[in-house]
Amino acid sequence: MENTLLELFTLDDNVCYELKDNYHKSFINSLSNHQAGNSGTWTVENGGVKAIDTFLRSPSSLPPSSKGLGFVINEASLQLCLVDRAPKNAITILDRQECELEPYDDLDTVCKCCVKMIQNLPIPLPERTPLVICAVASIVYQQGLRQAYLLDGQFASDANLCSVMEKTFRNKKLGEQVFVAAHVCEMAASYLSMVLDYPPSVPRVHCVVDRGVGIACGVRHKNFDGNVILAECQNFAKGIPLTFIDRQLAALEPDSALHTLERLVSIDCMAELVRLSVLYLLSLDQEETAGKLLWTRNTLSAEDVLAIVNSSDSPSAVLRILGAKWDWQLQSSNEKEYLNRLNVARITKLIAQALVRRAGRIMGCILQCIIRYQKESEGTSCSVTLGGRVCTLACFRHELMNQLRTRHEPMLTLGHINSTMALEKVELIRGGSDIPSMAAISASLIT
Repeated sequence: MENTLLELFTLDDNVCYELKDNYHKSFINSLSNHQAGNSGTWTVENGGVKAIDTFLRSPSSLPPSSKGLGFVINEASLQLCLVDRAPKNAITILDRQECELEPYDDLDTVCKCCVKMIQNLPIPLPERTPLVICAVASIVYQQGLRQAYLLDGQFASDANLCSVMEKTFRNKKLGEQVFVAAHVCEMAASYLSMVLDYPPSVPRVHCVVDRGVGIACGVRHKNFDGNVILAECQNFAKGIPLTFIDRQLAALEPDSALHTLERLVSIDCMAELVRLSVLYLLSLDQEETAGKLLWTRNTLSAEDVLAIVNSSDSPSAVLRILGAKWDWQLQSSNEKEYLNRLNVARITKLIAQALVRRAGRIMGCILQCIIRYQKESEGTSCSVTLGGRVCTLACFRHELMNQLRTRHEPMLTLGHINSTMALEKVELIRGGSDIPSMAAISASLIT
């Protein structure tokens, strides 16, 4: 039974060919919608990919400064990050503070909280330190680099976020010290941060995979004066076979029709897929081995999955992780029960590895389409950075790179992709998906 489950989580070459073809069509369609001014109208039926204009010009044209502040707004808290970038590639986070807010605090309170953080910094700021405001893209409607409006939700307001923040600075006598350089969504912030790691002449494709943040690939679009375009694709689903475990997880969430791709490749969602898979296997013939906590949602975390995949070959290391999460007795007087759980630990690691490999193949298919577009658009070689915890796993990167090196079947829409299209580099973004530091780096680049 375990082999059947592992096979379900394996994508064969034919599935990958179809996936690439479907994603390519959806990606091109999203660019056409963007060009026609329809990027704001998105439905699952129109392909699952949405092109978002970040209003940023080509990163190579952005002159760097030495310091930058990043102020991050998300649904739980606020974060402030200051970076001092003296020599190139040297990033020092001098301070980061969190300010917990009540669920319905207004925008004015958010701005005052930012001011309080700046006033409490342990070092003085030079005059005109640039600040980049960074919010989760799903809660912001952006009309320009300095025009961002928070949608219905925790900090909703009809006012321009950048203008309100700047007015607050003036009222608090900080106008000469800090100025709002821009609003940059979290995906664009991570895209900009890799300017520090690559020469300006190399076209860049950036991919972020993270629950909550979403899944997007950043590219430069030649028809938009060098603007950075984000291809948001966490809702993409066409051509991806879903197992009954995938459907079970989707049924547990209120937006089951959305976030399909995110549930397949996010390490946070993989934790639930692992739990549901183990629960299914044990319910067949070892239900008494499961225990009560295995039936509880989110008892396994993303960090647990990372530890399981990176564990030694011995199943005892995995058993210790599962025992702590599901309250399993590791030293059982019943030898049969102990051996059963040891076998469950072995299977759990195989399932986790299979899920990570599947995620790597899927993202490899998507990135190959993006890279092909960028390569044809720019006419030069291309480098990629990856952001998100799943990208730290070797088996994820291995499967991803294998997809990038494969040839594409010529009968499909994409046409023939030569194997020499393999990337020069695949690098992890500094700090994974550390959005506060990326926002601060963006501030040092935009001004």
